Amino acid sequence: MIPRFFQWIAQFQFVTGAIFGIALAIISAAFWTREQARQAVLEPTFVEQLSRIVRPFMIIDSHRTIVADYGASVLINDLKVDVNKNGYEFKITISFKMPMANAPLIRSLTPGVYYDHAERGQMNDWIVVMKMGNETVVNEKNSPLIMLYSIDENKRYQFLVEPLH
Repeated sequence: MIPRFFQWIAQFQFVTGAIFGIALAIISAAFWTREQARQAVLEPTFVEQLSRIVRPFMIIDSHRTIVADYGASVLINDLKVDVNKNGYEFKITISFKMPMANAPLIRSLTPGVYYDHAERGQMNDWIVVMKMGNETVVNEKNSPLIMLYSIDENKRYQFLVEPLH
């Protein structure tokens, strides 16, 4: 019975080999494609280009200097930083090249400066107000003292700007 089965299989040897070969080729192609895609995605230049498109940002300072740009300059037309020493605040005005529905995310990289609020300016402008923080300190008599941070004009306060496009 077994030899008869092998004789019957021998008739379909070409078809069986072709099916096995096609299945092996499909599996090999899938592994090769996956490895090529993995290598492309892990390449540093690809990751950098993708991050500039997906989540652009820039680092600016209080003297209106762009410290680092990771794609946000494509969206920003102009920026201005006004320092109000009496109000302990920074007003950062960002003019975008196109209308933005949401205010940009701005975070201070300098300790003691915090986000206060954002308001719409003229045309494509957003005005973001950052305020100096305060610190509560307890003196010798255990009574709290509030110490306000002051703005030093010579210091460069840094801000991370992320346009939400």
